[in-house]
Amino acid sequence: MKKNPVEYYAHAASQRIVCLEEPFSVMAVNGEGEIKVSTPARKKIAEEWNRTKNNLAIAGSSFFYAVLKTDGTVRVWGLTDQTDQKLKQQTKNWHKVKWITAIGSRLLAVHQDGSLSCAGLSEPCHDSIENRWKHIVSLSAGTRIIAGLRKDGRVLIAGKFQEEKFGAGDWSDITQIACGSDHVAGCKKDGAVLAVGCDRYEQCKTGSWKDIVSIACGDAHTAGVRRDGTVTACGDDSHGQCQVEHWKDIIAVAAGPWHTIGIRKDGLIQYTGGRGERYGIIPWKLFSRFQYEQYEILHRKYQPDFLELADRCSTGDSNAMLQMACWFWRQKCSDRKREKFYNRAACTWMVRAAEYGNRKAAAFLKKHPDCYALCYLPGGMLVKKDEDLRIQAEILRDLGFLEILGEKRITLRGPTDEGLYYYETYAGYEGADSDGFGMEEEYDYHFYDEFLNHICTCASLTRQEFERDFP
Repeated sequence: MKKNPVEYYAHAASQRIVCLEEPFSVMAVNGEGEIKVSTPARKKIAEEWNRTKNNLAIAGSSFFYAVLKTDGTVRVWGLTDQTDQKLKQQTKNWHKVKWITAIGSRLLAVHQDGSLSCAGLSEPCHDSIENRWKHIVSLSAGTRIIAGLRKDGRVLIAGKFQEEKFGAGDWSDITQIACGSDHVAGCKKDGAVLAVGCDRYEQCKTGSWKDIVSIACGDAHTAGVRRDGTVTACGDDSHGQCQVEHWKDIIAVAAGPWHTIGIRKDGLIQYTGGRGERYGIIPWKLFSRFQYEQYEILHRKYQPDFLELADRCSTGDSNAMLQMACWFWRQKCSDRKREKFYNRAACTWMVRAAEYGNRKAAAFLKKHPDCYALCYLPGGMLVKKDEDLRIQAEILRDLGFLEILGEKRITLRGPTDEGLYYYETYAGYEGADSDGFGMEEEYDYHFYDEFLNHICTCASLTRQEFERDFP
């Protein structure tokens, strides 16, 4: 449940950064879909992938790097010719991917329907889960283990251990998972953290942790971000990877084998650990402070029960959509204009609940077909192709689509062939050429999925550049 901006960005940041050792390097995707690298050796990869700034997530190992594009396809870069060719051949037909992770020479992907795909050198345990695991929303992998988080909040484990031996078979209400070399950690909705597996360095001593919103695991350590932006860690500290007590304003963590990395509220990256006990700050802006502060404002504006329902609706939960319709109908207001909004909002969610398979909503609409005419979103909008929608951004947020950016009227277009929706906001002017001509207006293009969850923003593009990069 994304109750505050820290939790939202903890979720959004979980796939935007990867840390590798020998030599130490960090690669990340910023809020504009651009790849950043900390070492010159990986600059060529970033230049190749940044030809179009539509990168969404990144994964990597000592054998390859992979990037998830906003259109649901995957691009790979093998560090040897053999790995490169094999991975590119096996991933060329992947579509509608929403999550990627790397383990050794293997790349694993979660598709929008919850199914898995594997690429790389054959590994029996990975090949078996590709057919057995269903309804997966995210993956995490360590040296000898892989864990999958299911839509119902339960966890599946494969590799050296199974979930029964690991003791994770009865976990529930898990929102995020992380794997170390021989241990698995899971963050619960209530902020508690469960951990099982090898505990040689006490990397599973998380029983006292509270109010955690983001977790990460190195080979033998576990780190967690508290709701107040401070960080805690346990386990192997031989390289200084647990020296995080002084960190503040952190919204998410990532980890390498001997490193801990924190993503700060201002978008900068803080790190500690590694051979030689390196520590410092990488001056990349993964997120803009404007976007973060906007979520703080929304958190103060809306009621907690509304925020919880909005979060459930963003996952496609038709029961939550029905409950959202009822929530709006229960609201009382003396302002006739606001009363009219509540009524139209309720009709909007009733229609969406029916479109996503809710039988009670469908039965209600048979008796009250006038609801269709009162919808803010036309019937079928965000489900199948329809006409462009002009609407105030604030109205969409008040409906429960909290990840809509901007303050003015927007034109929501789509869906694209990949099922994405987008709109543009004015960004300014492109500088003139040396001869004084060539000034063009630039726009930021914001991409969303069918539930209006923000995917990425491609910043400062002219309309010609947008049509070229996103035909």
